[in-house]
Amino acid sequence: MVRAERARVAVLGATGGVGRVVAALLAARGDELALLGRDGGALDALARSLGPACFGVRCDLLDARSLEGAAARVGPLDALVCCAGLADPSELSELSELSEPRGG
Repeated sequence: MVRAERARVAVLGATGGVGRVVAALLAARGDELALLGRDGGALDALARSLGPACFGVRCDLLDARSLEGAAARVGPLDALVCCAGLADPSELSELSELSEPRGG
C-alpha cells in the first residue's frame, strides 16, 4: 500500500521491548514519531537510531503535569500507540487518577 503522506504518531512506552519494536516498524514506513517514556537518555538514543522524523519526549504517565507538558510538546496526532505497562496488583475499582502504583 502506498501512502500519500506520513502519519504523526505518539508511542507511549517507546523504550520498552514492545514499544521499541512498534516505533521501529512505524519509522520504517515513514511516519513521524513522538517517542514518550521516562528515560530521557534512552528516548534520545532511540530517536537518533530511528531517524530525523523521530523525537523523544520524557514523560511520566502517572503524573498529570508531565502528561500535559508532553501533550503540549507533541502537538496534534494522527494516532496514539500505548505500549507502556505497569504491574499493579490492585483491583481496578480501587484505583484513581492519583493512585500510586504498588507493583513493579
